[in-house]
Amino acid sequence: MASNGDYATKTDVKELRDKLVEAIHDAETKLLKAFYDYAESNRLRIITIETATTTLSKRVEIVEGKLLAIEKKLDLPNAS
Repeated sequence: MASNGDYATKTDVKELRDKLVEAIHDAETKLLKAFYDYAESNRLRIITIETATTTLSKRVEIVEGKLLAIEKKLDLPNAS
């Protein structure tokens, strides 16, 4: 059997263990939230970049079409 001193020590160890487990859980939660926030901001940034890239590609395509039409009207050798 354990003496009163042993019981208090076991209780203290259990309380310390519980506090440690809670602190680890809180740290995990904070890390996961930080990663989620980073991933979400990164996702929004990528969407913005993709939209800008698509818009720019369309504008270049329009300019190329107009340039080709001008080359054809002028009967330039590069017009195909």
